[in-house]
Amino acid sequence: MAYFRTHDVFGSRFCGLEMRQYWADLPIIENFLNEHLDIVALIELGTFRAGMSIFLKLQCLARNMRFWTFDWHRPAEMDSLIAQALDLHRDFVLGDFMQERKDKLIGLLSWLEIKPLLLYVDGGNKPLEFATFIPYLKPGDYVAVHDYSTEFKEVDAEPVANLIERVYWEQCEAPPQPCLTRFWRRI
Repeated sequence: MAYFRTHDVFGSRFCGLEMRQYWADLPIIENFLNEHLDIVALIELGTFRAGMSIFLKLQCLARNMRFWTFDWHRPAEMDSLIAQALDLHRDFVLGDFMQERKDKLIGLLSWLEIKPLLLYVDGGNKPLEFATFIPYLKPGDYVAVHDYSTEFKEVDAEPVANLIERVYWEQCEAPPQPCLTRFWRRI
């Protein structure tokens, strides 16, 4: 059963910044990272209002992981006290990662020094982003998609199904539901 305080996408905030995530998904992500200590970098597609970026950056700092977040628009929240304290501007890549910043993203996905990595897909066209960038991941890398079942359906993984396998799905599908995050590993 979903609860308003943990399953309110449009009213959710982290450190005062809008994140558009279920609070119920945050422990899923933290537990995934706790159980996959080999991950050395996290790349977020879609910064939005920086709330989720702050959460992910803190997770990376706690684990000595590298972090980048991409968006075509620099949110005003990048000037918030928490974003400034975390130097989030150093991790922010301004530009459309499907267009003019695509080479930067592909370069990071191919960089052997940050393997394995977790690609967090949460941009404006998740099916296209997923299908476009999975082939650039190396075996052993991970990908997570936000808005699974709403903006990303099971069928959307089919174009690259031969390159990935589901991981951590039992935890994502366990109560309380719903959980909008799903994970795969590049094979």
